[in-house]
Amino acid sequence: WVDDSAVSVDQHINNGAVVTTEPMDDGKRVTVISRLSFTPRRTHNNRTVTCITSNQALSSPLQASISLHVQFPPEVRLSQRPRDLMEGDDATFVCHADANPQIMTYK
Repeated sequence: WVDDSAVSVDQHINNGAVVTTEPMDDGKRVTVISRLSFTPRRTHNNRTVTCITSNQALSSPLQASISLHVQFPPEVRLSQRPRDLMEGDDATFVCHADANPQIMTYK
């Protein structure tokens, strides 16, 4: 398992990965199943996770990818300009919000 934050394909995701082997009916071959379990966080939104498999019978590894779409509640920050106010000054307040799905209204 790798994700698109890896610098190279050699950086595998090991935490949460479990591999099981099940014999096939012919008793000569096996099916290998790898499961990756984790708790998605806002940082995983729009990331891609890829399963890469290799075998002696393959000339190059096979892979399958999935894009993650993680919903998360708003994170809100407020900024003020100018930073120090005096009576009679004009002031600007800006509300910054990040969420998925995107913020639709501000109050």
